[in-house]
Amino acid sequence: MFRNCPKCGKVFHYINSPVCDGCIKEDQDVFEKARQHLKENPGISLIRLAKETDIDTKRILRYIRDGKLELMNPEIECEKCKAKIISGRFCQECVEKMGKRAFEAVAKIKAEKVEAKPKPQERTPERMHTDRRRS
Repeated sequence: MFRNCPKCGKVFHYINSPVCDGCIKEDQDVFEKARQHLKENPGISLIRLAKETDIDTKRILRYIRDGKLELMNPEIECEKCKAKIISGRFCQECVEKMGKRAFEAVAKIKAEKVEAKPKPQERTPERMHTDRRRS
């Protein structure tokens, strides 16, 4: 299936990525630039990183939310409880709570399936019959 790349407009063969190979490569290069600058300047703020690397703050935030970059000083908020975090979308406490709830939900679904299974009918001699004729 062919699509136009939403970033550059180029037609590309859509398989797994929503953007073309050229835009993927460009994004990897920009990420590497941000990662290297962060490595050379630990403790730098998000705004300063964006200014010094000339990378859009939204793009850097995406790298942080995806867990690719990590800031030394918590500058972003957990999407659930708004606690300050250094990377990802959720704080550790919320991740643990969500994991526990997911585990409990799966266990509940499994229990409901077990309860809903029809029990095998007991076979009694009266109910047993065969199609064989006695000779």
